[in-house]
Amino acid sequence: MRSSRKLNGSADVLDAVVVGAGWAGLGVSYRLARRGLRHSVLERGRIGQTWRTQRWDSFRMNTPNVQTVMPGDRYEGPDPYGVHTRDQFVALLEDFAGRNGLPIEADTAVSELAQENGAYRLTTSHGTLRARNVIVASGNLNCPVRPISSDALPPDIYQIDASGYRSAAHLPGGGVGGRKRSIRRPDRGGTGGSGPDGLPCDPSRRGGSHGATGGATS
Repeated sequence: MRSSRKLNGSADVLDAVVVGAGWAGLGVSYRLARRGLRHSVLERGRIGQTWRTQRWDSFRMNTPNVQTVMPGDRYEGPDPYGVHTRDQFVALLEDFAGRNGLPIEADTAVSELAQENGAYRLTTSHGTLRARNVIVASGNLNCPVRPISSDALPPDIYQIDASGYRSAAHLPGGGVGGRKRSIRRPDRGGTGGSGPDGLPCDPSRRGGSHGATGGATS
């Protein structure tokens, strides 16, 4: 991974700018580099920022290790049908970016994208960039979305989005039968990976309420 450089508003126009240094953004950058195209990858935090900050502690990938590979790579480890943890996947992303010398601009948030003189102008937290092409690879599941029905739940029922959940230990206590109702486990909407997979299976923590229901997910 290249070290961050200071962005400026010069007339230099890049072939492309990629917004987001996650699985998709790094993959696109790899292909652009292979074609010899001048580009930059802008990331508001660190590589794999969403994976670092919006996944619970016991998170596991949905795909086996043999399929969880980056472009041009192949899995050669001892556990092809195992699954990566959150931290292992982040390490995979960092290793891929470093091995391929991808032009990552970390801690660079994009605040505006506009067309200007036949190109795109990106305003960032470190200056401006101009490019002929822009690839937005920031993901579409990094902003919590709750079903409308959640507004009708009593205020004493604790609600948490999948992106904010880490483990059962961080949830408030309380029982279903008491005067104060709270949950020990996250009340998740949806039955995808962030529903059943994120619910901690701990029989000793009885008295809390939890569930995975159909509807919008975060």
